[in-house]
Amino acid sequence: MASARTHYEVLQIDRRASKEVIQGAYRALLKDAHAHPDLGGDSAAAQAITEAYAVLSHPERRAAYDRELARSQPSRGSPEPRGAYPAFDPRADLWVRTQYILICPNCRKRNLVRAEEALQSFTCGACHTVLLPEKRAPQETDPQRAFRLGLFLFDRRMLDRARYEFQLAVRLKPANPLYQFWLGRSAYDGALYEKARQAFHAAATIRPTQYQFHFWVGQACMRLKRLDEAIVAFEKALQQRPHHAATLLRLALCHFRLKEYPRCEALLADAAVGEPHRPELPLLLGMSRLVQADRRGAERALQTALRLKPGDELIEKYLQACREQGPLPSLRGLWRRLRSMKGAA
Repeated sequence: MASARTHYEVLQIDRRASKEVIQGAYRALLKDAHAHPDLGGDSAAAQAITEAYAVLSHPERRAAYDRELARSQPSRGSPEPRGAYPAFDPRADLWVRTQYILICPNCRKRNLVRAEEALQSFTCGACHTVLLPEKRAPQETDPQRAFRLGLFLFDRRMLDRARYEFQLAVRLKPANPLYQFWLGRSAYDGALYEKARQAFHAAATIRPTQYQFHFWVGQACMRLKRLDEAIVAFEKALQQRPHHAATLLRLALCHFRLKEYPRCEALLADAAVGEPHRPELPLLLGMSRLVQADRRGAERALQTALRLKPGDELIEKYLQACREQGPLPSLRGLWRRLRSMKGAA
């Protein structure tokens, strides 16, 4: 290939790296290594990192790039001997054949860390600074240290390694709802929604008075399209935190998907009392009225949403369809926006 460095070398990752590792390396290089021009980095280096991430994060582009790389550079990037990484860890029930980048806070050296390495040896290869405090190193009999390390890795988006540590903490102390909850969060962010639902449900069973546990059970059930279970979970969350707008909105979305429009609009009205500035509330209200053929009421609601968020393309698209009296546009963008909203405190 024309470039002297491959995209894998630019991101400093192995060719077998997972999607999560690619994303973590991209964020680490641009933010933690200060490669982004806004942080004082070189624009050419940032452009190379961005281009490498755009190719490797897309499955089809990555497959085509690997084929081209194999033809042009057959001697580079040869696979490591079989057995260099454990392919599967049955104790943790997750893939562990991964690599990570830890950047030294002192000399800014990028240190490649393999998943099976002992955590006590996480030191910089140049200045020997401890990259992970010794007190946070997990032990097979210490769930608290494993949990702390899991939070450390989760914060750096090393989701599979964080999930491994949370599973260790849960295995050692399954009655701790916090361990179960964060195991669910690491699984949820890794798109393992059924595993996340089980972990959130276990946490909510142990401590039924905790709002977040029921809320995230509902989130996972929404991803799994199990709307009846999601409704039950969100209603339990509302018992702990009444009139919470984020919960009411998701509950209204579930009823909307089930075509229970009066209940949906009642929940949206309740949510608007507490947080009238959220554009998602009149947006969903407008869609509810639009599917009921009340185009005038839908237009008023969508105009309210547009005042709260001027220039929003999705709102403008629905508003234009409402005014033109044309067919109802696809709701895929609406589901994606409302389902991915943050708002669980």
